Amino acid sequence: MIRFRLALFATLALVWSPAHAALSVWALGDSEKLHPDAAYEASNRFWDGGTQTVQLHAARNEVIAFQVALRSDQALANVDLVPTGDFTGPGTIAAANLDFYLEYFAD
Repeated sequence: MIRFRLALFATLALVWSPAHAALSVWALGDSEKLHPDAAYEASNRFWDGGTQTVQLHAARNEVIAFQVALRSDQALANVDLVPTGDFTGPGTIAAANLDFYLEYFAD
């Protein structure tokens, strides 16, 4: 099993408007649903809020996915996730092998 540990903010540059919105960012599993009362931001299976890192576990040549969640006190527009480098750890996932898909949820 290959383990990856990455600092979310060092690896993904978030581009959004407005520039002064209070923004919370965290990660969770690819099949997990967001519930308004859950404390995903502090810690979950993929995310350590204290160190702001994502930990992924995968076998060689296996596809792995996770969600990056954003919460703001203002409406967000023009959100884009831009890889700024490889995902590194005991193994490496090259930035060229990363795919990003954007979904919106408004409550």
